[in-house]
Amino acid sequence: MKRLTLAVAALAAISLPACAIRPAEMARPASLTSASATPITGIGGGERGSFAVGRNAGQFQRSAHELSFFGLFNMKDGGASFTLQGADFAQGLQAACTMRERSVTIDVVEFKPAPMALGCDIRLAGQPAPAVLEIQESAPDFTNRQQRRGVVVIDGVRLDIRSVHDMDGGILPAAQPLGYVFERNGVAVGGVDINGGPAMIASPSLGAAEQRAIMLASVALSVFWDPANLEI
Repeated sequence: MKRLTLAVAALAAISLPACAIRPAEMARPASLTSASATPITGIGGGERGSFAVGRNAGQFQRSAHELSFFGLFNMKDGGASFTLQGADFAQGLQAACTMRERSVTIDVVEFKPAPMALGCDIRLAGQPAPAVLEIQESAPDFTNRQQRRGVVVIDGVRLDIRSVHDMDGGILPAAQPLGYVFERNGVAVGGVDINGGPAMIASPSLGAAEQRAIMLASVALSVFWDPANLEI
């Protein structure tokens, strides 16, 4: 019966037009509804590879693993490293990011004494740079959303990072992030959609420094294996 159901579903999917089965997009804030999206190509499901975004290219590698003690205390660790060079990063950027999360499960209840946190060491032309990229899981609310908050700073530009869980045209929010928006003074000026093939979103009125901040954060969050999205 299971095989028959899968076969019927597959046949139905084949008969649908391509536009009907495209990956759902994250919901955008009003300030980004008309902003263009730039695909980040080459980031698939592997542990390493090459990618391109706009007139820039780079390489990445990533990992994630879990250690559990009797199914009660769970330790998740991992991270990613990547390079970025091109028109926006002529001198070359190198980033090394680490992730850790600690949780305790009792029966079906989970709480996190150390929620997921990601931090990146950033270098320009191989030298330490006055740049910051950090993100961590925020305190849970009355929903099942695993919300993320953070910040990216480069070239004196600071943007706040907020995870997006609403789907464009959807009704209920997803537990895991579908993407992120980057805010300046509370207004979204960019974002990254990570549902399906990742794509960077940026307001056309931004300056070069803000574009660099958005690109840095978009690549880092596209490469990173968030434990909320990963069955380790």
